[in-house]
Amino acid sequence: MRITNSMIFNQNVVQLNTLQSSLAITQQEVSTSKKDLTGQNATLASQVMNIQQMQDINTQYTNNRVSARTSLQLVDGSLQNAANVLTSLSTLVVRAQNGTLGDSDRSAIGGQVQADLTQLLTIANSTDGAGNYIFSGYKSGTLPFVQQTPANAAGNVTYNYNGDQGQTSVEVSQGQQMPTSVAGSSVFGASGSTNIFSQLSALATTLNSPIAGYQSPNLTAAQNAAMTSAQQSAQYAQDLTTASAAISQTLANVTNANVKVGDNEQQLNSLDTLGANLTISYQQMMSSTGGINEVEAITELNQQNLALMAAEKSFAQVSNLSLFNYI
Repeated sequence: MRITNSMIFNQNVVQLNTLQSSLAITQQEVSTSKKDLTGQNATLASQVMNIQQMQDINTQYTNNRVSARTSLQLVDGSLQNAANVLTSLSTLVVRAQNGTLGDSDRSAIGGQVQADLTQLLTIANSTDGAGNYIFSGYKSGTLPFVQQTPANAAGNVTYNYNGDQGQTSVEVSQGQQMPTSVAGSSVFGASGSTNIFSQLSALATTLNSPIAGYQSPNLTAAQNAAMTSAQQSAQYAQDLTTASAAISQTLANVTNANVKVGDNEQQLNSLDTLGANLTISYQQMMSSTGGINEVEAITELNQQNLALMAAEKSFAQVSNLSLFNYI
């Protein structure tokens, strides 16, 4: 059989195309760390796809936990701040119950109560980085605690809760929803205008009122008018006791909520460990099924590149094509 120049040319072209195709496939494998399964066993390709899907889901849960942790840390910090303010208020009430204090002393304590009330209200109405109120339940766009105007029938300033009882949540693992907020109603004892803020407002009014002729902010004008001097003194003491009990109950609510948030944060840590272990398992499965040995792949890539360069040089010499003089 006579070998012509055309046959030699075509044979070299086929060889160059084959080398270039192999080089391109190896380059793709090295860049993605995945085997090229084109034309491979359909079952193998399906296994690789399933493993990748499982890892994608695992990655999504990891991202969800990052978001959940950010929200919980914000709630955690707010609850701790609220606990500090409530502890301060509890101390102030104990001081105010000292029978040796004069009206001016109690009024000074009342000013401190008002300052703590303002600080606690700011905490309860705090937002996250996106402007969502963290204690409004599902109604995250609604300011939770709002001062009512005008004052109630007893002349006392009150506050209403405008949120709901819901808790936002995020799916942090398969079938597990993690609460990422706390409803203000469960923390600050909110039921209409009956909440710690209205009660603290009444406490400030009490402390700024002289005991002689005392007018309780928790009674109507008619009830106050009907009291004797002895009853006024007794009512004053009762109002301080009522305020103290409300502060203690709210502090207990805040502490309980904070414990639950801390537990959720610990669960996230455990789930992160599980997720990291799953990632390693999926990587090992992918490597054995559809992954590559990077050292071997890079070595093969270099060998294929050298082979292609040699073939091109040989082709240029054999065919004497001027184009290769410029490569």
